[in-house]
Amino acid sequence: MLESHCTICLETITDPVCTYCYIKQVRMWFNDLQINPIFKRFAINKIKNRLLIDGINETGCILCGSDNVDVCFYCFGFIAIEVLRELNLTDNMIESFSDSFNYKLMGRELNLNKLNIREDDENELGTTRL
Repeated sequence: MLESHCTICLETITDPVCTYCYIKQVRMWFNDLQINPIFKRFAINKIKNRLLIDGINETGCILCGSDNVDVCFYCFGFIAIEVLRELNLTDNMIESFSDSFNYKLMGRELNLNKLNIREDDENELGTTRL
């Protein structure tokens, strides 16, 4: 079996889950919070639009088995949280999202590595919000 690589960070995808299944999980999180359906649809479409990537991976999703896997867990989380921030969700809601998907464990790594920011620059740029 060939390794699949994330089309954003180019790292190996260790847990092959397709964008559709990630979005499905975000939808469930929004439902748990009882968010306005129009806002939920808008937010999900905004996340989807950021992930419109046509990759070359042939690995099937471990959840649904059908779609190709093009984005890793970390990049999906980074993009989703970035969109939630842009939409001005409260810090508590973003923290809830991070807790629900275990993104807190990798938050610092995402902020610094994905944005190519050195640790001594983070305070100046205000990138420690994850």
